[in-house]
Amino acid sequence: QLIDCLNWRVQNEIDDIRTKPINPTDLYRAVRDSQLTRMSGHSKEGLPVIAIGVGRSMYDKVSIHSYVQSHIQMNEYRDRVILPSATKKFGRYVGTCIMILDMTGLKIYALNQIKLLSVISTIDDLNYPEKTETYSKYEPHPLFVSLFGHMCIF
Repeated sequence: QLIDCLNWRVQNEIDDIRTKPINPTDLYRAVRDSQLTRMSGHSKEGLPVIAIGVGRSMYDKVSIHSYVQSHIQMNEYRDRVILPSATKKFGRYVGTCIMILDMTGLKIYALNQIKLLSVISTIDDLNYPEKTETYSKYEPHPLFVSLFGHMCIF
């Protein structure tokens, strides 16, 4: 799987995506303003906790490509800054984080959110599997769970 991940990084020019700013500034601002992603602290074990408010994010201001670029940049920032900082802070190696996907408010007709979440989850599962310890959900609508639970996006 490591070889596949490295090939994916080369084929998709991840190092270029990591360093390439989202331009123009208005586009960058639209990406950041329409998605709720926050580093919310550390677990008792010292793992960074990152929360994504999927249900409350709009994901309709720019193209999916821009949101994916932003997500990859956040993953790379996590790997290069957040995890090493946690290692230093807690005095032991911290190589994973906890990702909380908050589904509260997610509507069944929110196809932008569902499609983007599927793309991002696939990127994370295939190319950053060792970096995210858990995915959690919080109060998704029961109808949403019954209809889309088989998609493994939770």
